[in-house]
Amino acid sequence: MAKGCQIKIAITPGNAHDLTAASELLSDLTPGGMLLADRAYDADWLRAKLRTRRSWANIPPKSNRKRPVVFSPWLYKKRNLIERFFSKLKRYRRIATRYDKLGATFPMTKLACVRLILRHNESTAYIESFNGKFRAECLNAHWFRSLDDARAKMEDWRRDYNEFRPDSAIGNKVPISLMNGLSAPPPN
Repeated sequence: MAKGCQIKIAITPGNAHDLTAASELLSDLTPGGMLLADRAYDADWLRAKLRTRRSWANIPPKSNRKRPVVFSPWLYKKRNLIERFFSKLKRYRRIATRYDKLGATFPMTKLACVRLILRHNESTAYIESFNGKFRAECLNAHWFRSLDDARAKMEDWRRDYNEFRPDSAIGNKVPISLMNGLSAPPPN
């Protein structure tokens, strides 16, 4: 996970320990990276593998561990991002209830992960502002005689919004200027 978003997911048989998928999941870990995991992942071979990749593990040691390991409780608090991700993932009923515990349902989990990434990266305030303006200035302001009439009026509004109307959130520039890499002059 990076900043609360998953990087890679894998499916394992229900009777397999989570640690069996660790090699596959950590194959793309970059040098200098850190693995935050719970006690189930406390294995010497995993820590050795991470050291060879110039990464390190912050995993609480199991109670039966004979040799002490480096562990930071302060860094471990960041693991709550992982727990929050799983909490968000469980909002999707099919994943949370797991009626059918089959590999065939795994694509639904991937789809939910993609949705969470998109949701994480969208600018909600800007989108809500746009939606409000679109409702007030276009949908509520016009009667549409046909589908073609609706398309034409919405396209006119979209063109005005993107190409002619300056927005204070982007320095009084028109949105299209950001796409073109141009600096449009502020309106008179």
